[in-house]
Amino acid sequence: MLPEQVFGELVFSEDNEQLAVKNPRKLFYGLVPSAFAAKAISLLEPQSIAAISTPGGSPVWSDSVYNNRRAYWLSLEDSYIPAAVQEDMLHRSRAQ
Repeated sequence: MLPEQVFGELVFSEDNEQLAVKNPRKLFYGLVPSAFAAKAISLLEPQSIAAISTPGGSPVWSDSVYNNRRAYWLSLEDSYIPAAVQEDMLHRSRAQ
């Protein structure tokens, strides 16, 4: 196998079992000023495959202490998560 495999915008490195993003500017920062995007991109780090494949615990925002304190920004121009999926995430979060 190759040391790296590309899956859409994600790059998986078999050497260290981490995921990185092929083009973070396009994926995450397409609508923000270049200087901000450059700074944000410089802070990105690869993520371990275990971090995204291990089931998480209960979300803290489901606690009633967060009622009327949650907010969600639906981005119609998100290049990775379609609006319909974002709407489902919003619905499942029961945010108001």
